[in-house]
Amino acid sequence: MVKGMRRTVGTGAVAAVGCVAVVLGSWSPAAASDAEGAASPRAVTVEQITLRPASDPGQVANVRGNSSDNGADIIQWPLSRAANERWEPESTGGGYYRFRSLSSGKCVNVKGGGSADGTPVIQYTCGTAANEQWRLVPKGLGHQLVARSSGKC
Repeated sequence: MVKGMRRTVGTGAVAAVGCVAVVLGSWSPAAASDAEGAASPRAVTVEQITLRPASDPGQVANVRGNSSDNGADIIQWPLSRAANERWEPESTGGGYYRFRSLSSGKCVNVKGGGSADGTPVIQYTCGTAANEQWRLVPKGLGHQLVARSSGKC
């Protein structure tokens, strides 16, 4: 389990459909009592996630070559549970999140703030730019990650 801040993002343990699936890595439900005094989960506290394509949940978003460089590509790679494919979600407010690499400490970023289809997704030093902020949009059984900067997933 990763030590550090915990972030509460909602209920559920696995999401899988759309551009990217979000799978919770380390989590613990925050319990509350109902009218009869029984504990009932209300939220999930997330420390780490993996980002997986809905079409192949055995693959993950991975920082190519475990690089710590700005501009390193985020690629699809077979799940190995390495630090360069685990992400710490951080709320940026307004329903948006950024995803910080457990390995490099850098964030998932749409290269150059591009909005064209096929624009590369890279890691870059975390900041406040719209091209590193993502909204989780429910789709089917999972969620799509939609970039604040372009409205695209």
